[in-house]
Amino acid sequence: MNEKIIRFIIITTPPKQIQDEINVLRYEISRIGDCREALNYPPHITLRTGALVPENETPVYFKLFDKHIKELKPFSITTQGIDGGIYQSQGESKHYFYYRINLTPELVEFHKRLLSFELYKKQEQTYYSPHLTLAFEDLSDEKYKEVKQYLGEKMQSARNYYW
Repeated sequence: MNEKIIRFIIITTPPKQIQDEINVLRYEISRIGDCREALNYPPHITLRTGALVPENETPVYFKLFDKHIKELKPFSITTQGIDGGIYQSQGESKHYFYYRINLTPELVEFHKRLLSFELYKKQEQTYYSPHLTLAFEDLSDEKYKEVKQYLGEKMQSARNYYW
């Protein structure tokens, strides 16, 4: 019998008011870009890619993980404008738009500490580029250009957030 595997990803989300403001832009991008994938998730920043844990091991995993992160200190998040680009997914080029995140020493240290917990790790993570996704996965070449045109100056002059 195949054991069910649970995938865990560690994220942080902005406060509700900031999420609401960011969602206005995400829904507008979704409308213009005819893309919906990013709307399946709340606005968030991934702090660590997932662990793949057998379902029956999750209570032990959480207990050990909780012990591992007890010493972590809170950190602040600051966005640094909007950007767009291309990423690779299963050998295919895909477009995305995102808020850049200021990579502070505190955020780097937090991330490193999360990575040092290696039980059931999914894969090595050698590059960390924190961001808050606005659109990804289902954004065609043509629609990417339309959204980029719509965003125009907003990409450099977007309201930045701090929490």
